[in-house]
Amino acid sequence: MMCGIAGILAYRNVAPAVDRGELTRMNDRMAARGPDGSGIWLAADRRIGFAHRRLAIIDLSERGAQPMASADGALTITFNGEIYNYRALRAELEAKVMPSAPNPTPRCCFSFTSTAARHGRAAARHVCLRALGRTPSAAVTRP
Repeated sequence: MMCGIAGILAYRNVAPAVDRGELTRMNDRMAARGPDGSGIWLAADRRIGFAHRRLAIIDLSERGAQPMASADGALTITFNGEIYNYRALRAELEAKVMPSAPNPTPRCCFSFTSTAARHGRAAARHVCLRALGRTPSAAVTRP
C-alpha cells in the first residue's frame, strides 16, 4: 500500500475553476490508501488543486503532512512514496545548495519545495535525480 494522490488542473481559461467538493470526494475515495492522514490544497486562483491520503512510514509526525508548501507558500507538492536515501540526500543538499534551510521534517518533500523555492528549477531537478539514486549531469549552484 502507498499514499494516495490526486489533482485537478483547470487547463484553459474557459475550464471551470477547481471545485473543493470534488477534491474532497476524490480524497475520500482514496481513504484506504492513506489511513494516517489526509490533506487538500487549492490554489488561490482555483486553477489547480491537490488531494493527498497519507500512509506514514518514515516521518510519523504531522510535519510530514501533505500537500506540503515551501516556506514562502509559492510552491506546493504532493508526493506518493518514500525516499529511503533521504538522510544522504538531505546531507548533500544542506552542504551544496541549502546550508541555512530550516529542517522541520526529514521527508524529501520539504527538501524539494525548499530547494526549488530558493534555488530554482535546476536545483529541484538535482533533488529529484538524487532521490532516484541518479547522479545529476550538471552541478547545482546558488543563483
